[in-house]
Amino acid sequence: MIAEATEPGATVRLVAHCHGAPPNQLDTWRRLAEQGAFAATPAAEEVGPAYAFRAQQEQIGELRRLLGKKALEVKSVKGALEIACRQKVDVAVAVCVTA
Repeated sequence: MIAEATEPGATVRLVAHCHGAPPNQLDTWRRLAEQGAFAATPAAEEVGPAYAFRAQQEQIGELRRLLGKKALEVKSVKGALEIACRQKVDVAVAVCVTA
């Protein structure tokens, strides 16, 4: 039907009517065919959504790794800050006692 609808002089409405199909359905199929939606994919080649899914999974793994790394950095900075605050308090107390 799609091939018939693309022949010179043929209309989507006429071809659809001859086959008992709604014209909007045939028009949708025709547009999909023009976009390559009905082309077969070789067995060794990955299908688009599966490839995109795998890429997203890899990106999620990388983001999790970076998040873990940043969490460790935050923990060590908090520890250093806590030590610095304790030392500051100890120095302040020593100054007050000697004064």
